[in-house]
Amino acid sequence: MLRGIDIDPRELEEVMRALRQLEDPRVYKDISELARLQTAVAEGLKRFEFGLRRQVEGEQNAIVLNGGDESPESYKKLNEQYFKSLAQTPR
Repeated sequence: MLRGIDIDPRELEEVMRALRQLEDPRVYKDISELARLQTAVAEGLKRFEFGLRRQVEGEQNAIVLNGGDESPESYKKLNEQYFKSLAQTPR
């Protein structure tokens, strides 16, 4: 169906392959493999949905940026904390 509307189905096929791997009970014995598959599925679906939404919405909802790249002074500390939390390794 996706080929008929000019959307490359490979990303969705990769997500579907990862979902099928989650059906295998052996995956649940290896926590790191389970986490990798779950991340692959979640990120793959996000990328696919984003691409699909961009194609469907087209340019009508394009974001236009203006102004500087600086955040207000009151947000600088919050931004710093946010990016530090992103840099931490998951536990």
